[in-house]
This record gives sequence, C-alpha cells and structure tokens, in this order.
Amino acid sequence: MDYNWLLAWNQNEPFYFSNFREQVVFLNFWATWCSPCVAEMPEIQSLYKKFGDRVVFMLVTSEKPEVVKAFMEKNNYQLPVFYLAGVQPPEALSFRAFPTTFIISKDGHVVTRKTGAANWDSRATEKIFEELLK
Repeated sequence: MDYNWLLAWNQNEPFYFSNFREQVVFLNFWATWCSPCVAEMPEIQSLYKKFGDRVVFMLVTSEKPEVVKAFMEKNNYQLPVFYLAGVQPPEALSFRAFPTTFIISKDGHVVTRKTGAANWDSRATEKIFEELLK
C-alpha cells in the first residue's frame, strides 16, 4: 500500500494517510448527495460505536466542510470525516462510484473493497475486524 496520500480534516488542516500505517482502517468514500451513501451511514455509525476505539474510521469526501458538518449534525453522526485535498488516493484505493469502501489490514493490504451501499454493522464485518485486530 502506498501511504503517500495527503488529505485535509478539521479546518482544512493537512493530514497524512501515513499516520494510519500499521493500523486496521475502514475507509469510505461518500457524499451527502449520494442516496446509497446516506442509506449506509447509520450502519457505519453503529459499527464505529463498536470498533472506533480499535479500528481507524475514515469517511472521505470532496464536499465543502460546512455542507458535511450540517449533514453530520442534522443526523447526529459522530464519525471522523476527511476531505480530498486535490490529491488522488493511492492506486490501490482508486474508485469510480460512491460509496466505495475499503477495509485495510495492519500490513497495508486491502482485504475488502465494496462499491455500493452495504450492511456494515453485520457479523461478517465484525469477523473481518476481529481477525485483523489479532
């Protein structure tokens, strides 16, 4: 995995994907205007409540921070949001449609790649995380 990827977070502060090297990562590319993205958000929030202390969650969007903040507050979501900073993701994390989600192992391998909405708060996802966290 190429961890050389610059994102932004909070008040447009730079953030380097390499900060999450050697950690299990749940990475979701999404947008507030994307119906399937919005549909899977409660599942991601629930999964985050269960695993957010052991798995890095990254919801990545190219929308304006004020739009995302209003959406998160309106829906009472407390998820870590990162913003594309004009730099394309590494090739292993390229995507063509929203939502696209990746689960990345501690050693940098993509173990799950899913395009389209999914039931993330499932026993199947929990088993993946449990195995990767060993």
